[in-house]
Amino acid sequence: MCQQQCKAIAEDGNNDLVTESNVGYDVLMANCELCGREQTLTGHHLIPRAVHTKKRFIKRFGKAEMRNRKLLVCKLCHDGIHDLVEDEKELADDFNTRELLLEDERIQKHIDWVRKQK
Repeated sequence: MCQQQCKAIAEDGNNDLVTESNVGYDVLMANCELCGREQTLTGHHLIPRAVHTKKRFIKRFGKAEMRNRKLLVCKLCHDGIHDLVEDEKELADDFNTRELLLEDERIQKHIDWVRKQK
């Protein structure tokens, strides 16, 4: 998701909004896909890079899908996801889509709190 959105932003002539880093794309200012706030965004791998070499995940998702399945999120949302779900395998198994993240009560409470921040 993130990669296509970032490329679309860049292709629309907004190259100043998108930079490519060693972990993917960083968007300088856009709306977070979780809280909706306009912030500097980073790509959150829905299937964490730590499991990309594990046979179980390669078989389940495929290498390309693991690399490309991302969300553009603000720092508060990104940090919250990793603080609330520390286990990378649990993230890959149980939180590998935006919808699955939003279904979790802990993450939803965190996002509600983030929306109240500046």
